[in-house]
Amino acid sequence: MKPILLALALIPAFALAAPSADDTAIRHLINQHYQRPQPAHPCQLTAPPPSDPRQPENTAYCMKPAASHTVNRHGKAIRYVLYTGFAYNTQEQRKNDSHAASGLAELFILEKTGNAWAITQHGKSEVGAWGEPPSLWRFVQVGKQNWGYQTQNSYTGQGATETGQFLLFTDNTRVATSFIPDGNDNSGAYGDCTLYTGAEKRSCQDRQTSLEAQIRFNRTTEQNGVWGIQATLSGNIGKKRYTKQKYAMPYNSRTHSHIVPKNYPLYIAP
Repeated sequence: MKPILLALALIPAFALAAPSADDTAIRHLINQHYQRPQPAHPCQLTAPPPSDPRQPENTAYCMKPAASHTVNRHGKAIRYVLYTGFAYNTQEQRKNDSHAASGLAELFILEKTGNAWAITQHGKSEVGAWGEPPSLWRFVQVGKQNWGYQTQNSYTGQGATETGQFLLFTDNTRVATSFIPDGNDNSGAYGDCTLYTGAEKRSCQDRQTSLEAQIRFNRTTEQNGVWGIQATLSGNIGKKRYTKQKYAMPYNSRTHSHIVPKNYPLYIAP
């Protein structure tokens, strides 16, 4: 069976239509989960993930609803709700827009029993740059009975830009995350090598990197309810070229993330 593209649909969030009674009930329930309203923005404050100590102690995140989708999961109507937020300095009571600061994404899974909604799963992860989360998200199916949200994350420094696909989703047991690097380009540092001659041109070509990968789910492989991923890479690192070279990235049930192989040229050590 052929692999399928990761992206399914762009997300316009809650703005397509007036909120229904279910939308209002879900918003109220999630506000109760946070219980830290920040009227000045307005938003709900939440702490960074406990497993990630990168942000200073006075950092919180100012969370707002970003997207909502209903799916039929194991025969039940299940709501996936995405909240995103910017970094907030609680001591100085202002947005933290430093280069090192990220934004936050949080996924809520809700189920309705009778007339009452309940949060059955939720998880969060830092993502983004300059204190902001990514603004464009896609709702994606990651397995036969699992879905989530996908966005592109990028970082630029010293003339090099690295990009990757960030996924926040469910497997069969919990909310999980994966990050798949899909691009690296340092032309901002070295420019157009064709403009040079002789030794300068050779030096530029030896140092230049331009890699791009197409990322797809592979439905033929599945672990803990999540399909594996296949990356097809093209481009060059110096004079070494890659032409539609494929790399398999299976889902790991123990780490709840896809495994990026160390021989993948875009591999980033944890």
